Amino acid sequence: MTYHVHLYNVGLKPDTAFNVIRSDIPMDKLILLNNDKPEFEKVEKIIKERFEQFPIKVEKANINPWDYHNVFNKVLELYREECRTHGDVKFHINFTMGTSIVVGAVCSAAYSINADLYYIQEKCYSGSEEDRLIRIDVENLDELMELKSKKKILKTFMRFKDGRPKTNKELRSESLSPSTLSYHTSQLQKIGLIEREGSVRNANWILTEKGKQVMNRLRSIQPQSVR
Repeated sequence: MTYHVHLYNVGLKPDTAFNVIRSDIPMDKLILLNNDKPEFEKVEKIIKERFEQFPIKVEKANINPWDYHNVFNKVLELYREECRTHGDVKFHINFTMGTSIVVGAVCSAAYSINADLYYIQEKCYSGSEEDRLIRIDVENLDELMELKSKKKILKTFMRFKDGRPKTNKELRSESLSPSTLSYHTSQLQKIGLIEREGSVRNANWILTEKGKQVMNRLRSIQPQSVR
C-alpha cells in the first residue's frame, strides 16, 4: 500500500495548508518545511494543532529558506528516509507559501522523486467565491518505476552510471550468464533506455536520451537498491 507524504512550505499565514483536507488527495503524513524564526514557528504551531484533529502524522523539517541547495537536498533526504521506512511512498508538495527560493527548490526536487505538485489559489486572486486547489502535472518517468520493481535489470542498467558505452563483456558479471544478460539488455532496449550500436555479436550499448533522464533521477535520489 502506498504511503502518502505531503510537504508544505510554512509561510507567514497558515490558511493554505488546510485546503487539502477537503480534497481527494490521500495523506498519511504532513512534513512542514520551516525555519526557527518565531513568526514562522507561530504559524507552524497553528497548522499542527489543526491537523492533530485527524489521523495524520505531522513533523517538521528544518530548512534554510534562503538557500536553494539546502532545501533541494532536504527534500531528497526526506524522500529517501520515507522510502527506507515505508517502501512504496508517494510525495505531494504544496508550494503555495515560502520564499521564491523554497518554491523553486521544492518544484525542482519534485521532478527527481516523481512527486505531485499543487498550490492554493486564494479566492481573492481567483475571482471565485472560494479558494481553489490547483494540481500541476509533473512529467513522470514510468520507466523509473518499472526499473525499481526489477532489481536485477536495474543493477545491469546502473552499470551505465558513468554515461559511457558498454560492451556485453563490460556488462557481464560472474553471476550473470550470457543468456540472462541478453534478456536484461533486450528489456532495457524495449523500454527505450539503451540502444545497440554494431552487430548482435559485437554489440556496443549506449544510453538513449530517455535513459539519461532516468539515470539522472536514479543518481539524484540514490535509493538503497541501486547503491
